[in-house]
Amino acid sequence: MIAVTSGMLKTYLECPQKYNLIYNEQVEIPSDTEFSEVGKKIHALINYKFQGFDIRKQLHLLDLEKNRNLYSLWQNFLSFNIDTVEKSEFTFTVPFSAKIKLTGRVDAIRKVNNGFEILDWKTGNFKNIDPEKDMQTVMYLFSIYKLFECQGLVDSPLELSLTYCFLKEKTSTTVRFSIDKYEKFEQILKKETDKILNFSTNLEKTSENCMHCSFKIVCNQALIRK
Repeated sequence: MIAVTSGMLKTYLECPQKYNLIYNEQVEIPSDTEFSEVGKKIHALINYKFQGFDIRKQLHLLDLEKNRNLYSLWQNFLSFNIDTVEKSEFTFTVPFSAKIKLTGRVDAIRKVNNGFEILDWKTGNFKNIDPEKDMQTVMYLFSIYKLFECQGLVDSPLELSLTYCFLKEKTSTTVRFSIDKYEKFEQILKKETDKILNFSTNLEKTSENCMHCSFKIVCNQALIRK
């Protein structure tokens, strides 16, 4: 059985060849480590807070000049006034078909009046992302609903929503689940996971952004198109 994440599906949609290099051939390309480290640190700090750890020492370190970006993100997080959650850094695995299981980790889940709200902290710029169509939205809402339904925590998709908190902009956007979206997301996941199951290295590259791709130096399709 293949464990599929939203990151895998998003990568495949972006470019099947890039998906093959990362997930099948295990090719690693250096990324923006500074940006990645800031994201990891703010996620860890938020998780420590929700887990009830004493984070006063970490907060003191945020005052240092070198941590000003992290300090800004932390202050923006506090502006959302989220004091407690039911689950933090919650890992899920949900059977989807005979060969596929959906897996991932959500930043937090909190109880709200009409059910549960999935929370996701975003630390980058996401101006070009449509939350309603993003594969992370599809994966998280569908998977958490299936899991919570089996546990008797929800009876209807209407009891679930997902909120993206953009920490740089100090804004948020919420996607509310519904019966129609449940059916639509199920079809999307089936279609895209079938592509992964039937992956062929003969697939042509679908992205037109080869020149800006960090994997172009090891991608045969990108080299052919030079």
